Amino acid sequence: MDRSRIRILIVDDHEIFRAGLRLLLENEPDLNVIGEAHNKTEAFQAVRNLPDVILLDLDLGAEMATDFLPDLVKAGEPARVLVLTGVPDPELHFQAVRLGAVGVVHKLEAPQLLLKAIRKVHEGEVWMNRALVARAISRVQTQGRAKTDPDAAKISNLTARELEIITTCRRRPKKQGHRRAAVYLGEDGATLYDVDLHQARSRRPAGTDDLCLPARSCNAAVPRRYP
Repeated sequence: MDRSRIRILIVDDHEIFRAGLRLLLENEPDLNVIGEAHNKTEAFQAVRNLPDVILLDLDLGAEMATDFLPDLVKAGEPARVLVLTGVPDPELHFQAVRLGAVGVVHKLEAPQLLLKAIRKVHEGEVWMNRALVARAISRVQTQGRAKTDPDAAKISNLTARELEIITTCRRRPKKQGHRRAAVYLGEDGATLYDVDLHQARSRRPAGTDDLCLPARSCNAAVPRRYP
């Protein structure tokens, strides 16, 4: 097996594109295309040929590569996955990196940029354009703020069901008959209280913090815990 050249696997659902890409890559003395695949099944079979770099399109027609990317990364180790896609969605690019890809190149980029990206990721580097780097930095900064802001940290740890409860409470009118809803977040998660507005005296339940509505409950408030 010739290991002096970078062994490349192309995963793309367009045959014409694969053929053109193969011609481009094999015109380089240090690159060698060792296989092609147009879907998930073929990709997992082709990684048995031990590629160094996997060029992966995100949109494979009937399936999205993000659905099996972590498994492909694991099956192809130590191959490095470089996304080569025409999908213009930066959020999808960021998701691919989070799932194990080491870089993203758009199909509209110049051929020389792709060749450079292949060599860089093969050397152990990560290849990201400015938009992807900016998004990654923004995520890190947002996580940092969540750690320093107690309310933001609590919100970031809510389950999907708890967020649904809070959103519902925010949208409910102030009165539904003689009831109103209030949500509190304690140590064990979100709790929904149905509060009787006819009760004049109100207090905040012990050990809880008001998150979304004014802190008005009452002695007769009955908590309903939502998992």
